Amino acid sequence: MIGADHLRSDAGPSIEIMPPRAEPIAAAAVSPGATLAIIYTSGTTGPSKGVMCPHAQYYWWGFHSGQILGVSADDVLCTTLPLFHVNALNTFAQALLSGARMVLESRFSASDYWPTMVRNQATVIYLLGAMVPILLAGEPRTDERGHKVRIGLGPGVPANLGAEFAARTGVTLLEGYGATETNFVIASSLQAERPGTIGRVVEGFESACRRCRRC
Repeated sequence: MIGADHLRSDAGPSIEIMPPRAEPIAAAAVSPGATLAIIYTSGTTGPSKGVMCPHAQYYWWGFHSGQILGVSADDVLCTTLPLFHVNALNTFAQALLSGARMVLESRFSASDYWPTMVRNQATVIYLLGAMVPILLAGEPRTDERGHKVRIGLGPGVPANLGAEFAARTGVTLLEGYGATETNFVIASSLQAERPGTIGRVVEGFESACRRCRRC
C-alpha cells in the first residue's frame, strides 16, 4: 500500500495511505514497445544483466501470471519479495490488471510469515524454492492453517517439499518458469499439477529443447 501519509500501529503492519484522487491527466503517447523500465535478472550464475522491458512485456507478465493463478478482484496478493526484480513487480502488474489488492511486506521472516499472511488476509502468496524448506524447518503451527491463502506461486520447490507444504498448510504451490526478458512461459496448474514437473508452455508461446530444437 503506497502513499504519502505513513501510519504504524503496535498491533499491525506499517501502512502507507494512498493520496486522495485528483483529476485524471491525459495519457502519454507511449507505444507498447517503448521502454518502461530496466529490470535486472536474477537466478543467474553470472552478474545480473539489465533488461530493457517495454510496456507490453510488463502487461503480459501480469496477464499470464494472473491467469495461471486465477487472480480476481476479490484476491489479496501478498509478497515478501523485493521490488528490484520481476517477481514482486509482476505481483503489482497482476493487481493493476485484476483490481486485486496487493500487500508488499518489507522482508521475509520465517517466524512471522504465517502471522503476516493471516493479518493481511492474503489469498495468493509468492515464494521462491529456498523459502519453502525454511518455512518447513520449524515445528507445525496453528496459524499455518488459520489463513485464507488459496494458492501460491513457488518456482524451484523440490517435489517432495511441495507435497509436504501442501499437506501441512493446505496451500498448493504452482511451478512456473520464465525470464525477465521473455515472460512467464512455462507453468503448472491446479488441474494438471504433477509434482516434479515444470508445467506446460503457456498459450501463445513456443518452446524448443536445447539439444534437438524440435520440442
